[in-house]
Parts: sequence; structure tokens; C-alpha cells
Amino acid sequence: MNTCERCEEMMSAYIDGVLDDAGGAELFAHMGTCTQCRQTYAGMSAIRTYCAVAPAPEVPERLDRRIHRLHAAPAARVSRLRKVWTQRLTIPAPAFALALLVVSVTVLATVVWLRTTPAPAEEQQVMYIMSMPAVEVEGVPGRNGSHIH
Repeated sequence: MNTCERCEEMMSAYIDGVLDDAGGAELFAHMGTCTQCRQTYAGMSAIRTYCAVAPAPEVPERLDRRIHRLHAAPAARVSRLRKVWTQRLTIPAPAFALALLVVSVTVLATVVWLRTTPAPAEEQQVMYIMSMPAVEVEGVPGRNGSHIH
């Protein structure tokens, strides 16, 4: 950044009243030797003076209401979200997390216990044996003379 660019930033700070004494001394020392910076400073000062004395522009009532409504809307939305979070979720959320943790640990412990505990001896082998009576068929089905024994 060259000296003139740096001085333009300092001019803006000086006009806004936030430039320290050392910066002001450096700014005016440079403007004493640079006509372009003096012209820039004169233009910036003129704009500042004009803005200070110029009447405020007339804003239509409808536009003014709309701007105020749009400006207030995000704050109201944040306020509603904060209310929901602080009043509705702060107590149930930790309680829900604790309940979920308890259920998870219980299920995990049950699964581990069932896998590591051997079944009682009488339940280990259960077999059901059924027998069907034998059936003999003589002859050809559907013809006379077939007999079932």
C-alpha cells in the first residue's frame, strides 16, 4: 500500500473523529506535500458536510413499516426459538438422553447375559418324535377293487 492509499484511510478516520494524534500529524504532513491527497480530503470533507446538513429523505409510510417489520422479524424468530429451547427442550432433552442411555445399557446387558448364560440341562435338548401308522393301498386308485388296509 503506497502512502496516498494509506492517507486516504487515515482521512476517513480523521473525518470520523477516530484518528489518534500521531496519525493526524502524519496525515497533515503528507497532505502538505501532495496536492492529490489535499483534493481528496477536500472532497471527503464536502461530502461529510453535505450529509450533515442535508434533509432526511422522505420515506413512504408503507416502505417504512415494511422495513421495520423485516428488521424485527429475525429477532422475533430467534426469540421464539430461544423460548422453545429454554422452556420446552432443556428439561426433556437431558431426561430423554438419560432414558435412552438406561434402555441401551439394559438391552446390551440382557443380550450379553443371554449369550453367556448356559441353558438348564432339561431345556438343552428337546426332541419330539411322532410316528404315523403305515397305510397300504392295493390296486389302482380310481378303479373298482382298490382297497385300503
